[in-house]
Formats: sequence, C-alpha cells, structure tokens
Amino acid sequence: MVKFGGVVAMVRVTGVMGRTDGVATIARMTIPDQEMLAGELTELIQSQVLETSEPLHAESDLFAAGLDSMAMMQLLLLIEQRYGVMLPASDLTTEHFGRPTDIAKLLRVRLGEQAAGEGSVGDGE
Repeated sequence: MVKFGGVVAMVRVTGVMGRTDGVATIARMTIPDQEMLAGELTELIQSQVLETSEPLHAESDLFAAGLDSMAMMQLLLLIEQRYGVMLPASDLTTEHFGRPTDIAKLLRVRLGEQAAGEGSVGDGE
C-alpha cells in the first residue's frame, strides 16, 4: 500500500538482524509530503552539512552555498540514517542535489519505491 502526502505506507523489510530464515517483515512508515520533507532537509543541511552566512531555504542553490563532494557524502549518510534510504550513485547529480526541494522530490520517489517493494530496506538489492 503506497499513498503520498504523509499517509502511511507499508514497507517490506528483509534481512532483519538475527534472522536467517529470509522471512520478510512488514513495517509501517510515513512518507512526508514534499514541502515538509524539503523543510526537514533544509534544516538538516543548514545544521549539519553546510556553514553559511545566510540562512538556507527550500529553493537555495546548494552548490552556490558550498555543497561539494565531501559535503554531499556527509548529506547522503545523514539521509540514510534519518530516512533509511540508500541513494544509488546514479542519483548523485546536480539536477537531484541542486536545491533542498530537488532532494526532497528524489527522496519521495525513492521512499515510494521502497514502500512498494522495489527497493526493500536491507535486502542487499
């Protein structure tokens, strides 16, 4: 079951620590709406990734604000920790990481795929 806009989605989780029988576990997760996610990402970037003289907002140009390859790796780790999503190398583009809004859009797509079972958490795919 997948619905966007902050509605609960069902997510298939496999490879649960301590389990060797390969049985899938179902967990519930909420996919934040676009605006909320962009706001969360902006705050995360401002507080833990980039030191800027001006406050960031959802439409800020992150590369102009100082996002470089090292900061992007730090951001990827934070996204993985916070949202449980590993973004593939093919997602690491200026189109996807130019603004917090762009990252939020990408993250919602990946969360939706994960919720639909296309990219299950912890299954090694």
